Amino acid sequence: MKRINAVLTIAVFVLLTCNVMAQDMQKKTEAKPKAAKAKAALPTADADILKCIQDKFAGAASLKDKPPSVTVSGGTATITGEAKNGGAKGAATRYAKGCGAKQVKNDMTVAAGAKKAEKKPAEKKN
Repeated sequence: MKRINAVLTIAVFVLLTCNVMAQDMQKKTEAKPKAAKAKAALPTADADILKCIQDKFAGAASLKDKPPSVTVSGGTATITGEAKNGGAKGAATRYAKGCGAKQVKNDMTVAAGAKKAEKKPAEKKN
């Protein structure tokens, strides 16, 4: 009788373990198609990529005052204009990549006032 209880206990344990593993695998396979759909949603035509980038620039606070000029050719986005600072220039590149641009050529210049002034070495006091 003790052997039967031991065998049944092991069998139940094995079945529960298999059930948990099967559920875990099912969750992983369900998550993959969602990622594929998100990637497929990116525009691929140059005109669609351009529209997406321009919309992102219009909504970005750091690029709103002077939106940069953008052209898209063969999936490559070229950005020109003046950025308030290096962060705004980097944001423009990220927006373009996020809209499906295969490559981004960022020719923006950083405004002269935004560059950090060189620090002068402190004078020594005697």
